[in-house]
Amino acid sequence: MSKVFEALQKAEKDKGLPKSESPESAGAEQQSEAAPVPAEVASMASVLAMPREGQAVRLSPWLLVYGQAHGHVVEQIKRLRTHILHSSPGPETPRVILVTSASAGEGKSLVSANLAASIAQGLRESALLVDADLRHGRLHRFFGMKSSPGLSDYLAGESELGSVIRETGIRKLSFVASGSPRQNPIELISSDRMKSLLDQTHSGQEETYLVLDTTPALLTSEPRILAGMADGVVFVVRHDLTPRNGLKEALEAFPKGKILALVFNDVPPQSLKLYGHAYGAYYYGGSYQDEKEKSGS
Repeated sequence: MSKVFEALQKAEKDKGLPKSESPESAGAEQQSEAAPVPAEVASMASVLAMPREGQAVRLSPWLLVYGQAHGHVVEQIKRLRTHILHSSPGPETPRVILVTSASAGEGKSLVSANLAASIAQGLRESALLVDADLRHGRLHRFFGMKSSPGLSDYLAGESELGSVIRETGIRKLSFVASGSPRQNPIELISSDRMKSLLDQTHSGQEETYLVLDTTPALLTSEPRILAGMADGVVFVVRHDLTPRNGLKEALEAFPKGKILALVFNDVPPQSLKLYGHAYGAYYYGGSYQDEKEKSGS
């Protein structure tokens, strides 16, 4: 048993408090240098398999694939899952999946959460959903949790990996919140510690998938950085929000081979031709109207 694995077990038992206050109580952003990568790293599968005490969660009704067995939106998410899991057979199957959009308010967090939950519903697959939006992370609200400790605390070396991974109340779906707000999100996202976190997914069982929700591609640099570490990108587009030229500019920032699919939110089927069909497209007619999400989704 590695020293890191033993440390993760101890952290779970001790349940030590993070060194920084949660953003709900702190209010001030922190400037943090990315912490060095641990000398020995437990595989992601080992960390996810660690026993954890149950946490009080309040699942959002927008976790549609969990609350609904059928419906158009649910079927589109399932199609997206099937496309990703079977796009390349064997070891080439995308295991680290980045979800982004061109602008804020397009519904990427909705897609991220439901895609991860859908993957976890597979017979063998498990999923880790990570809120990599260190600027305006809101995925924790899907589970009625606080945003810290989370990813930023782990990347800054203030929390161990085992202490920021949380149970969601959905079988085989674990979650890492965005963490305490920081003044240097780009530096943390581009750190060796972040790369090591993603690499651990490939070192574990083939049935473990990591879904990353990140910032908008036209507004920030993080999606391009993370795309270099991820196996593929799912791009979310909201009808009548992102013009075709803006979508084209955002997509051109990524290697074409990295784009797994476009997901069209709140779009009538007859309008899909406005965007073209260069990539696989999945659409749903309902829109994500949570006002709290519009500024950062």
